[in-house]
Amino acid sequence: MSIVPRRPTRSSTSVPTAAVRGASGGRPTPWATAAAAGAGAALALALAVLSLFAGPAWAASPTSGFIVAAPVPSSPAALGAAPLTEFAGGSSASKAGSLAERRGLMLPAGVGRDGRSTTTVDTGAWFDMIGILFRSTAVGVRTVEFRLRVSPDRRTWTPWFALKADADSGPAGSTLNRADLVTDPVWVGSARYVQYELDSLGRVAAPVSDVRFACVESKVTAAAKAAVSPTARPPAAGAAPLSASTSGPPAEPPIVTRARWGADEAYRSGAPAYGVVRCAFVHHTVNGNTYTRAQAPALVRGIYYYHTQVNGWRDIGYNFLIDRFGTIYEGRYGGVTKAVIGAQVLGFNSMSTGVSLIGTFDSVAPSHAALVALERLLAWKLDLSHLNPLGMARAECFVTQKYRAGQWVTLPVVSGHRQVNYTDCPGTVLFGLLPAIRTAVAGIGDPKIYTPTAAPGAFSPNGDGVRDTATLSAVLSGTDDWTIALSDASGSVVARFSGSGPVARAVWDGRDAAGARLPDGIYRASFGATSVNGSARPASVAVRIDTVRPSLTGFSVTPSVISPNGDHFADAAHVAFGLSERCAVGLSVRDAGGVVVRTVAPVSAAAAGTTHLVWDGRVRSGGALVAAADGVYEVVVRAVDAAGNHSTATAAVRVDDTLGHPHVAPAWLSPNGDGVDDTTTLSFRMARVARVGVGIAGPTGTVVRHVALGSLASGSHTWLWDGKNAAGDVVADGAYTCTLAAVNGAGTVTVKLRLHVDTVPPMATWRAGSLTVKLGKRLSAVYSVADQLSPKATVTIVVRSAAGALVSSVSLPAAATGVARRYSFRPNARGRYRVHLSAVDLAGNRQKVAATLVVTVR
Repeated sequence: MSIVPRRPTRSSTSVPTAAVRGASGGRPTPWATAAAAGAGAALALALAVLSLFAGPAWAASPTSGFIVAAPVPSSPAALGAAPLTEFAGGSSASKAGSLAERRGLMLPAGVGRDGRSTTTVDTGAWFDMIGILFRSTAVGVRTVEFRLRVSPDRRTWTPWFALKADADSGPAGSTLNRADLVTDPVWVGSARYVQYELDSLGRVAAPVSDVRFACVESKVTAAAKAAVSPTARPPAAGAAPLSASTSGPPAEPPIVTRARWGADEAYRSGAPAYGVVRCAFVHHTVNGNTYTRAQAPALVRGIYYYHTQVNGWRDIGYNFLIDRFGTIYEGRYGGVTKAVIGAQVLGFNSMSTGVSLIGTFDSVAPSHAALVALERLLAWKLDLSHLNPLGMARAECFVTQKYRAGQWVTLPVVSGHRQVNYTDCPGTVLFGLLPAIRTAVAGIGDPKIYTPTAAPGAFSPNGDGVRDTATLSAVLSGTDDWTIALSDASGSVVARFSGSGPVARAVWDGRDAAGARLPDGIYRASFGATSVNGSARPASVAVRIDTVRPSLTGFSVTPSVISPNGDHFADAAHVAFGLSERCAVGLSVRDAGGVVVRTVAPVSAAAAGTTHLVWDGRVRSGGALVAAADGVYEVVVRAVDAAGNHSTATAAVRVDDTLGHPHVAPAWLSPNGDGVDDTTTLSFRMARVARVGVGIAGPTGTVVRHVALGSLASGSHTWLWDGKNAAGDVVADGAYTCTLAAVNGAGTVTVKLRLHVDTVPPMATWRAGSLTVKLGKRLSAVYSVADQLSPKATVTIVVRSAAGALVSSVSLPAAATGVARRYSFRPNARGRYRVHLSAVDLAGNRQKVAATLVVTVR
């Protein structure tokens, strides 16, 4: 299993803390006693229950759980050096005896692997499944490995279980905290006491904190035993016994439904999500392998409870689970025949189905019954999607871990979890069996139809030589008789193909059986195959006839004259148009002789609606991109739809760099005769001789000044405007457009610049006229600057004493006008002060009379 971020979910009901005190006979549990005594040293073994999870118990199969804190070791060598702590509590000899008989392992408490000293933790209640929550405290540590064992009585201990968590997977989003990382749960049988150690691959110090045990108890009941009874649920219609081979398509094997194994549907959250099945991932649950047939449903319930109530996932992560007796269980809710998205492979859940064998298969193989059930389940599930178990699949990764998000990965149709995530799952032995499992799955059922396709999925049989036909094909599991029937939207068969061989293949030209052309629309190609063993499960794909060209609307290219000289004025041509449907779009540029001098990178799938493309004014020459020489070029846009129909649009663009690098400074002028920004200078550069003129237009577009500069040679030039019109009068305040035009034999080049005339000073004011403040306290006063034209102003604040002596002066950076702002300072002496406020706008107009704030410091 992978650690998958999910929003926490919690059941709406809970049980009181006393519900977990059964092991103590009603007396306070050890952790409760320790909590009452107070928190001691950092590694004190008195534990605090952080959270208690319990949902509404179903009558047939109750499940509950709780979280307890655990001491964190200072090094990975051992949990700690503290001696075994004796806790007073009730006896559990009967449970201890049964566990000892099952495990056959007796180790003294306080002695771990290789004789290491360990610390025994009393969880305070019975459990049969356990996992670990923690926080990662180290950067760059990919995997944290815990080793854990349990006991009912601190004398009889299970073997050590390995629990790994991948810190690269990100937060699991547990119900305690979304920052928690969570290991998979492990089934341990009935227990109460825990010992654990941890390692971090590649580090000496333990890279974890806030370690907690997540404990779950699922009871075995008579109803649960009945759920896995051989007669409890008959096989699906047409299903053969798991040990027998089948003829015809693989049949659905017997599957224990969620209702039968006791899934409390209140635990899951949200509606199921659906994707596609392109492959199947095999997992193991990292549980003990000695559970009984009657315990198996409780184990599934425990995993379900842990995934939803500890991890905070929407539902159990797997799509299916299989116990060691060959019983198949329905996993995530949403329908066993559907492509339900689970939480079993980080990054690939929406394109796969996941099957987990209940147990640990690092050093031992699954039982024969479990393997047979896995093969039967995969044969049926993969055949629903017509996937070849011996084939390869391409799937897109959606979450970065072993692969980056957006990367397409090719992997076997039947894969192990470790092939896409950093994990050992499904165990070394089971992973080594996958080649044999693929072969066995491929041998179940005959005939079968694999990967039915229509290429292309849309075609245009109009005789233009572009996608005039569609090839319909599918691979068969043997040399079989096959048929391909084409039907229209009403279901009527309009064309049919047949043949025999290992591949069903036909080329369709869009005509019916009589040779008549069919109308545009969506058709369905249905594949069938028969052999001596029967008929294959039918398969179908959609194919579309489309002979209508896409439409290009609103086509425009602006500006029509460009000068790719790097001055940021008309350096590029902007192409805009509308598309009637999704298309591949390309832009090319031809010179006056019709030769393509530039192909702009195409857009592979532009959506319907408005699309924008840009030609930057460069062409390809000698293997490099260079600025286009002066001349007339043709910009061509070509749109091709999925069926191969295409439309084009063209426009002429002239390249002319005669006039360039225009600049006006200052852009704000105040022709009021005060000597500050009374004029502005227009500068520009000529690449060649041309006649040049300048026009100034007011806010309404009326030209107020026009000057012919005459024929100018190449080089830099300037022109000064004094803010006056043709009659010599100062123009009114407002926004103006300065148009610079150059005319030569090739045509006219124009450049437009913005100017602003502003002769009105800004007005800065304080919100209050006077303020009083205590010595040592900071004074805070609010001011604003009003200006009808200038969007920004520079503010100066001068503080003077009552006698007029300068105390401080500050000029603040230019800021937006019309906005209330706050100025603060701390006076250093008692007395009365005057704080003068004035502003200067972008045109250099200065406030004539400063606004004064009287400040009294007490």
